Amino acid sequence: MPSPLAGVARQLSGWSREWQQDEAAPPARKLARQQQELYRQWLESRDDTALAGGGAVARFPRRLPDVVGQSLRRALRDLQAAGLTVQVEGSGRVVGQTPAAGTPLAGIKAATIKLRAAYTTADVKQ
Repeated sequence: MPSPLAGVARQLSGWSREWQQDEAAPPARKLARQQQELYRQWLESRDDTALAGGGAVARFPRRLPDVVGQSLRRALRDLQAAGLTVQVEGSGRVVGQTPAAGTPLAGIKAATIKLRAAYTTADVKQ
């Protein structure tokens, strides 16, 4: 008795050609617009307490985030997410910041962070 799958396998390539002709690929511009629209909807669906890039900073924080002890990269990301221009002094880990963490962001446009290569808890200004 012949296998019924043999007939299906012979017709498979014909079916796939017909399907591909019926389903024309959408133009690249249409796909780009759809992607942008989905991204915009996703951004709008996030609330203000969503994490920004894995750090513990709200997307639109109301107070200056605490970046002491963080790497330069993470501190820059968190402070720039808060809408601040950042001045960097030194290299290594953040040992101080001006204005102080928790300061309301109203009217603050810039922040300064001080870094030191050999970071210890004694370096942190309380």
